[in-house]
Amino acid sequence: MKRTLIGFGLAGMLLFALAWLLSFAQPQLVAAGLNQAIALQVERQIGQHAAALPHPEQAQRAESATKAAARGAYDAWRRMAPPAVQDKLAAKVDTVRAKVTAKLLREWRIFTACNALAFAVLALTAALRGRNALQLLLPAVTLTLAVAITAGLYLFNQNWLHTVVFNQYTSWAYGGYLLATALWMADILLNRARVTTQLVSGTLDRVGAVISP
Repeated sequence: MKRTLIGFGLAGMLLFALAWLLSFAQPQLVAAGLNQAIALQVERQIGQHAAALPHPEQAQRAESATKAAARGAYDAWRRMAPPAVQDKLAAKVDTVRAKVTAKLLREWRIFTACNALAFAVLALTAALRGRNALQLLLPAVTLTLAVAITAGLYLFNQNWLHTVVFNQYTSWAYGGYLLATALWMADILLNRARVTTQLVSGTLDRVGAVISP
């Protein structure tokens, strides 16, 4: 059991550590993957909003027509605009793209570093408390669930278009979310949800006191 937990912790640490190092060794590759993932998410969200409309086929046709009109207007502008203006606009676009790429790489490094640290703590704890390896099984499950839940919400439930446009990146707050989720899962698995139950009961009591005359 001890070796299993240590191996599991080291494997998780190595996986995220390699992903972290990749952002330094091949930043363009990581940035291209992140940009592609965001583009796919935006397209999926647009498709979901279009499907929710009363006439989704008309919405899709309108979207395609809008894209075609925008491309046509841009091509017409490029033919008419002086070269100096085009160069200035291209330089501005490159500057904005570079800033967004740098921020996305920073987000990726924080995300991978926090997860690598979490698994390193697990491996170190298992190594130092080897005699209690069986008791560490639930904390290992807790940590794994915390990483899975937090990472899933961070990657797939975040509105990346809103994040990029309004510059509202999670940054180091992700580490706080991961810690809070781990503590919550620990309370559920190891403490029979006593703290969670008290918090829910206290909140319901306060809501009831406000609602009741």
